[in-house]
Amino acid sequence: MQDDVSNNVASVGLAINDNGDITGISFDALGPRAFVRPSGGNMLDLNSLIPADSELHLFSACSIKSREEIIGLAFDAQGNFHGYLATPSNGAGDSSDASFAAIRSSRFEYARKLLRDRFGSFGAGPVRQR
Repeated sequence: MQDDVSNNVASVGLAINDNGDITGISFDALGPRAFVRPSGGNMLDLNSLIPADSELHLFSACSIKSREEIIGLAFDAQGNFHGYLATPSNGAGDSSDASFAAIRSSRFEYARKLLRDRFGSFGAGPVRQR
């Protein structure tokens, strides 16, 4: 997984704050992931900003305050859903190297399989209309 979400197949902005920062969900072949796009910047995978040993995979960023606090939804390695509050820090969670990607990919593969079983493959086929 990368810091940026350049290999996404779709994304949805869910919130914008007074500073123009946007949060939402980005989709790639592996599934959903939470993103933030700072005003005037590029979209970033929020999972790249938290420690590699985190128990959660952040898949949705639902709201962002002007102080850049983000709330959203996450799942753990067993596929259980959780809410989270992410607050900015000064570099404590930089996890953007290649080993981080391998660790997170293997840790949450079971949970991604559960999501694919429940909702189908991500990024494959047309979007269903309701």
